[in-house]
Amino acid sequence: MTRPVEDLLVRAGLPADQGLPLFTAALTHASAEGQPHYERLEYLGDAVLKLVVSEWLYARTPPLSEGAMTLVRARCVSDAALARAAVALDVGPHLILGASEKKSGGRLKPSILASAFEALIGAVHLVHGPTRAADFLETWLAGEYEAALPEAGRKNPATLLQEWVQRVHQSLPTYEVKALDGAPPHQPEFQATVTVAGQQLAQATGPSKRAARTLAAEAALAALQRKDPDRA
Repeated sequence: MTRPVEDLLVRAGLPADQGLPLFTAALTHASAEGQPHYERLEYLGDAVLKLVVSEWLYARTPPLSEGAMTLVRARCVSDAALARAAVALDVGPHLILGASEKKSGGRLKPSILASAFEALIGAVHLVHGPTRAADFLETWLAGEYEAALPEAGRKNPATLLQEWVQRVHQSLPTYEVKALDGAPPHQPEFQATVTVAGQQLAQATGPSKRAARTLAAEAALAALQRKDPDRA
């Protein structure tokens, strides 16, 4: 049996008498025909989520590299992380599902839980504003953020790039490193080119092969973030 939406709002620390139609839609799967469902709110919630997590990362002291920031954010906005947050919030029993999804265990499906959680973010943003949406995420997603930080801070850009490429393209980045002509013997300079999925993505120069490769990996992570922010 579906629990009242108001119960979930109280658990989330939100007024139970404000924005009830939007919050009901945020918990309604498309299989519940004839009712507004969560897909448009999910789209908004996804954007709010990425902005809030990006602001957390930007304000962090000491600062993380852009590559490490990309990795932390990717983990925070993943279906797995959002589904865990939804379980902590007890979203499943409050979902409004069609008969087919009820029979197939839709209340426990990570993809549905993650989508509903994002839709709830969108609803909080619309009903209560951006500050309250950030507070909502601070309560229910900060654990995922904190768990991702230590590992990201220990990894170099080349490792971060490899993980991103493996996750998105199921392949590995490739590097070509060569010495540049004209540099004095006591100050050699190397150029590294990194290719991802058959496309040359970034180049960088450095005083050693390792330094050039590291700088190229960092530039590639930045390029991927600009090119495909929804997957970074």
